[in-house]
Amino acid sequence: MNSRSLRMDTKTLFTYGFLFLFAFIALPKSLFWLKPIFPLVAVFHCVIFVPRSANIFVIWLIGLCLDLATGTYLGENCIAIVLAAHLLKIFRKNIIAQGAGRMGMVIFLIFLGYQLIIAAMQLCAQRYDGFTAVLGVAPVGTLLWLALSVLLSSAGRKQERY
Repeated sequence: MNSRSLRMDTKTLFTYGFLFLFAFIALPKSLFWLKPIFPLVAVFHCVIFVPRSANIFVIWLIGLCLDLATGTYLGENCIAIVLAAHLLKIFRKNIIAQGAGRMGMVIFLIFLGYQLIIAAMQLCAQRYDGFTAVLGVAPVGTLLWLALSVLLSSAGRKQERY
């Protein structure tokens, strides 16, 4: 690994760590559903663009941290994030080949699937929070994911030129 790719990995790792910190920020009750979006964006981006560092155990631990940060039942985010990340990992090469527009659509569907898994588990536990989280996480997460992808890819291209 040369120094340029090491710098990119360090910058990407710093960006992911910064996004994970957002899960622990205190938010008002009306915006509480936004808490898991930032770590999810980092995990999904990592699964697609840095797959060698995205193993299932680490993703499960991230889900466990999300459970602790959001106060949900232990395992709720773990199961949903591992299933969503595993789907992304399976179809990763097909997703990358489709281009940015279709990639955004796939990420939207993955976010929606993640939130529907959470909603199904909450319905089984008889403590469903409502459709705000289901309908809000997917569009906000997709927009944030696209912004992160553009930001990290443009930073990588600038480093490759010099």
